[in-house]
Amino acid sequence: MTELLYKSFFNAAPVPLIVTDQQGEIKLINERAKAFLDNKETPFSGSNFCDFIDGSFLKEYRNAKTFSFEDFLTAYKAEHKHWVKSKEGHHVYADINAVSFGSGNHIYYIWTLDPVEIGRKLSYDLKERVKEQLSIVDLIEVFFQNPNIKTALELSLDPIREGWQYPEVTGVRIVLGSGEEFSTENFRKTGWLLQSEIKSTNEHYGFLEVCYLTEVPAYEGSIFLPEEGTLIRLLGRVLGVFIEQWRAIDKIKSDALLLKNITSQVPANTYQFEVQPDGRTKILFMSLGTDAYNHSINDSEPDIDELLEVIYEPDKLTFKEALAKAYRTNDFLSVHYRVVFNDTIRWRWLRAVPENRADGRTIWYGATQDITLFIEYITSIEQILFDISHIIRRPIANILGMSKLIKDADLNEKDMLDITKKILNVFEELDSYIQQLNISYDKKRQLNQEYNIDFSPLVDNRDSFFDKAD
Repeated sequence: MTELLYKSFFNAAPVPLIVTDQQGEIKLINERAKAFLDNKETPFSGSNFCDFIDGSFLKEYRNAKTFSFEDFLTAYKAEHKHWVKSKEGHHVYADINAVSFGSGNHIYYIWTLDPVEIGRKLSYDLKERVKEQLSIVDLIEVFFQNPNIKTALELSLDPIREGWQYPEVTGVRIVLGSGEEFSTENFRKTGWLLQSEIKSTNEHYGFLEVCYLTEVPAYEGSIFLPEEGTLIRLLGRVLGVFIEQWRAIDKIKSDALLLKNITSQVPANTYQFEVQPDGRTKILFMSLGTDAYNHSINDSEPDIDELLEVIYEPDKLTFKEALAKAYRTNDFLSVHYRVVFNDTIRWRWLRAVPENRADGRTIWYGATQDITLFIEYITSIEQILFDISHIIRRPIANILGMSKLIKDADLNEKDMLDITKKILNVFEELDSYIQQLNISYDKKRQLNQEYNIDFSPLVDNRDSFFDKAD
């Protein structure tokens, strides 16, 4: 009864398992391991482990010069991870691991096969997605901190370069329609090129180009990840949005009458104001814009006190100090603050540039807009990273710990059975966590239906990460 139960657990294991003796003869093989075979009907009980390798898509794993099981063991101990082609023709990272037990002439090996090396691949993918998100966030931060468009474009090159897999051999260039170019020192156009338009919703401003300067490892036949294609398009849109904003501000400074016509149609509150020596702010001009969450104070006779009344109480001091600093330094003004809108707290961002008048006065021209969706987006990223590092990591750490115990300890059948049960329990716990997180993320996504966009075609289902034969 115990032997049957043990075999049942062996076949139900969520990973491919093979047991061989010290000559490589296969004693046990579960269904997940058989799924790797080119022909699943091939009988392998009593066959050699090398026959199994040669009869599966892992045949490329074995060096052509190795013929015996003893040769394979020698090669395995030197390097047990290789790129091979899956049944579908994709390149995957194959990892074969073995644990030996027994003594003397009765030594056995338990082999596990991981054609995608899931833990390492997930970790690598998470690292790359974080790099890509940080590239976008750092780019936005550059534009937040630099009011001069040329300075901002020059400083934006490094954050863009850091978003790629191999930033040390990556060159970046921004080419504007005016003929101006901004590029990293090492940039040169190569055959390994990604290019995207720099554009806003309605206007084209130029191109963003990213090149690998030397050949790097390809993934499924492409030197660039699919996500990097998405990343360069997003970066092009971010550049386009900020260039559009700067050009709008320049237009405001050059033509006040045109300002009124333009700003009445943009989704932001636009201002012309003066900070006086006593610290009070006088609003000289204000346009409500079209955004439903813009300030709704009287734009024909705007009063700063009306604006201060809607600012969230804990942020009023920060807002006033930012205005006072702008007066003292005569510098670019940028401040983030919260407002109470219909009993709901929303985030806004005020940006303004100073203009020194001949009469000694300094007038600021700028705009404030609702950035609540952006704040919620960053918060969602932080929440996802927290969930991955604190919630999902715990069962993974338990699995790794028990796997190490299986590998390093001399276990009997009872101990092996007990650990196998625990591993199954941890996998069920991990699956439960992931289902709960999916429900939580789906509820959060449903809270914000402001944009009628179907994101499903943009989501990569990661089909290439898994063996479709399982």
